[in-house]
Amino acid sequence: MQITDGGLADVAENLLTLEHLTFSGCTSVTDISVSLVAIHLQRLVALDSSKCDNITDKSILDLAKHSHNLTHLDLSMCSQITTHAVDQLEENIPGLASLQLRYSGARLSTKMYAL
Repeated sequence: MQITDGGLADVAENLLTLEHLTFSGCTSVTDISVSLVAIHLQRLVALDSSKCDNITDKSILDLAKHSHNLTHLDLSMCSQITTHAVDQLEENIPGLASLQLRYSGARLSTKMYAL
């Protein structure tokens, strides 16, 4: 498939309205990838970054700073995520209803989340 310049503009515009994104298991996803998502995809409500072991607290802090519409976030099996970053998510994204941290380097505070 070939995308023309006009088609590329349409793709970029549609990405700005993206609400659900899954990176699960993508070993090439890094802090840069997640930070760019946080900064540019302001309408994102669900992000699955599970099994992306190359992301660190930097990504999560960028999500906390820019992704205020997030309601669902999966960071399962992201071993470099710490409780400090999770605390920032909880503080800065009050609408976060589901946060998955199974087998990650972080733990939840006392706030309850959906399973």
